[in-house]
Amino acid sequence: MRKTIGLELTKETTEISRKNKKVASFIKEHNLEVYDYGVIITNEKDVDFFIGFFQKEDVFDAKYSLFKIETPEQKSVFTDFGFISYSDKSYLYEELIIPFTTSGNNEKDVSAALEQMDEHLVAIDRGATKTIYFVERYHQQLIEGIADAYNINVIFYL
Repeated sequence: MRKTIGLELTKETTEISRKNKKVASFIKEHNLEVYDYGVIITNEKDVDFFIGFFQKEDVFDAKYSLFKIETPEQKSVFTDFGFISYSDKSYLYEELIIPFTTSGNNEKDVSAALEQMDEHLVAIDRGATKTIYFVERYHQQLIEGIADAYNINVIFYL
């Protein structure tokens, strides 16, 4: 999981690029990752530069924080809280979800808790060193309650 920035554009990215060759060239020149309604900015220090360009071209709509999921397991509600870019990378809107990890002394309890939590998850990122779970923000207390019931620990990344 890595934080990044999304810039939402006023219309579908392909439509804007088709009508505005300057935007299409800019996206290609800067090797920007694209999705249906915007672009992904990987370097936060460049955000103002990109916003300025898209504002000048009158196609900028909004900026928001994203979580990029490196090895995604997407649940059925994934697209309600994120999207898949044209280069097949998965992103979740930070303002809508909350990531967390689990731990405990008894693996059976951890497994049982995760089994109960599973129906509320948006996605799972199974990294080499740890697994990160993503849930809707308003489910934080529910996840904490399940963890307490099974006597396991959850750490939320706020």
